[in-house]
Amino acid sequence: MSATQTALQSEDILHEIFKCLRAPLEYSERHRCVSGPDVRYRRTLRAAALTCRAFSQPALKVLWTHVSSIDALFCILSSSMKIVSDVEVPNKGKTPQRAPRHQETVWILDGPVTDSERERLIWYAQFIQTISLRTSRRVDPWVFLRLSHSNLSTPLAPRLHTIYCMHDWPYADMAVSLLSGTALRTLVLAFGGPDRTIADDRKLPLNRHNYAPGPLLRDVAAAAPGLEKLVVGMCAYAGLLHPIGGMKSLRELDLSGMWVAIDMALLQALAGLERLEDLALPNTFDGQDVALCRGFKNVRKLTVRGGIRTIPPLLAALPDLCLKELRLSSLIIEGVTPIYSLVSSLSPGSHSSLETVCIDDLSTPRSTAAAPVLTLIAPFLALPNIRSFNLVAADPLCITDEDLCTIGGAWPKLARLSLSGDATYEREPVAPTLHGIIQLTNMCPELHDVYFSLVALAFGPENSVAPCRSEDVPELALDIQVPDNKIRDAHHVARVLWSIFPRLSIINLDRTRFKKWAAVLEEVVSLRNKQQDD
Repeated sequence: MSATQTALQSEDILHEIFKCLRAPLEYSERHRCVSGPDVRYRRTLRAAALTCRAFSQPALKVLWTHVSSIDALFCILSSSMKIVSDVEVPNKGKTPQRAPRHQETVWILDGPVTDSERERLIWYAQFIQTISLRTSRRVDPWVFLRLSHSNLSTPLAPRLHTIYCMHDWPYADMAVSLLSGTALRTLVLAFGGPDRTIADDRKLPLNRHNYAPGPLLRDVAAAAPGLEKLVVGMCAYAGLLHPIGGMKSLRELDLSGMWVAIDMALLQALAGLERLEDLALPNTFDGQDVALCRGFKNVRKLTVRGGIRTIPPLLAALPDLCLKELRLSSLIIEGVTPIYSLVSSLSPGSHSSLETVCIDDLSTPRSTAAAPVLTLIAPFLALPNIRSFNLVAADPLCITDEDLCTIGGAWPKLARLSLSGDATYEREPVAPTLHGIIQLTNMCPELHDVYFSLVALAFGPENSVAPCRSEDVPELALDIQVPDNKIRDAHHVARVLWSIFPRLSIINLDRTRFKKWAAVLEEVVSLRNKQQDD
C-alpha cells in the first residue's frame, strides 16, 4: 500500500484536508449580524461527503462545524418537525392561491422524536463549534421545551464554543439552554428595548417578552463557567444584567449596544470580574448616587460608544482602572470641553499607563472642525506614554506641520499615527507636507505607521502645491529634493514614507547632493518589492 493510500485512510488526515474548505462565520459589530459560510464551500463539502464512504464522515464533521441557522437541526427531525401556516392566505378569484411566505409559517413539533432521528441529531450536533441562533420561519416555543425532554444528550452540542443570537430572536434562552455547556467561550446576544416588552398581537405565536435576559444569563453563568466573551445588545433594564457578575472567567464584556441607563448597582455587580480585560459601555451612565467602586483592576481596554457626556463621572467612580487602550466610538461633541473632562477624570494609573487612543466616527460643529486638528488632540497631549493615536472624523481635518511638531514633542514614544477626515474640498484644505512628516519622524524614533487623509505634495509650506487625497498620491511621481540635514535616520524615514506613499518615486533625483534622500528612496523601493514578493 502506497503512502498516499495510507494517508487517505486516516480520518484525521482527511479532516485536516476538508478543514481547508471551511469558511468561518463572520460577526459584524456595526450591523449586529452574522454572515454564513460561503455557499460554495458548503456545496463542495456536501459533494465530498457523497463521493465515497471514506470521505463521508470527515466532510460532514467539517460541514457541521459552523451552523448558520437552527433550521439545519430541525430538518434532521423530518418525521416529527412540521411547517404549518397560521396566517390565512387570501385567494384572489381565479388566480392560484400563492404559497405562504416564510414569515407566515411556523416550525412545530408534531410527534415524538424517533430513535433513529435522535441518534442522528446527537451525532451531528456533537461537531458544532459555532452556531447562529436564527431561523427562516417562526418557531413554536413548545418545540424547545419538548426537545429538552426527548432524551437528547446534555448539552446537545458539547463542543459548542460560540453562539450568536441576533435580531431579538425570541427563543434565545430556550435554545441556549438546550445547546450550550462547559465548552462555551463566546456568547453574543441581542434583545429588544423597553418598548418591545409589550406583546404584539400581530405576531403569532407571540414573541416572548424581553425580561428573558436575566434567567438566561443566570443559566449561562452556571452551565458555562469558562465563558470568556459576552456581548449583550439591549434589554428592558440594567438590573437584568446583574447575573453577569457570576461569570468569573469573563475576559471581554461588551454592553455598548445597550440603550438603557447603566447604574452603580450594575457596576458593583461587575466589579468582581477579576479576569475582565476588555470592557465596552454605552454613553448612558446614570450619575445619581455615584460612589467609589473598587474593582476592574485588570481592565486594560475601555470602549465607549455614542458620546462621552456621562463617562467622566463613571471614570471617576472607578479609581482602580489602569487602562492601556481607550476607544471612543460614534463620538458626537459640541466642543472640546467634554474631552478635557474625560481625560481629567482618568485615574492616576490610567493617566500614566494609557498607550492607545482611538476615536472613530467623530462628529463636531463646523467651527470646531475648521480649527487646527491640535484643538481636538490637545486634551490627550497630557498623557505622556501614548504609542498609538487614531482619529477618524466626519469632516475634513486641518493638519499643519506645526501640529505634527507639537504631537512629536508630546509623544516621543509614538509608533502609530492616523488622522483621517472627509477628504473633500468644500473649503481650502490644510495638510502636512513632507517636511512636517520627516520632522515628526525624527522626533519619534519608534514611529513606523502613519496615515493622513490629505497630504501636500511639497517639501515645505512655502511651496504652492495643492493637497491631494492620500489614495491618489501613490500614482504620482514627485519632483522633491530633501536636504541631508533634515533626515536623521534614512531607514526610519523610509519606513514612515512607505506607509504613506507605498509607490513613491522621485524624478530628477540628484544622488550626489542628496545622499540620505537617495537612500530613503532606495529603501522605499526595497520595501515595496519585498511586499510584492510576499
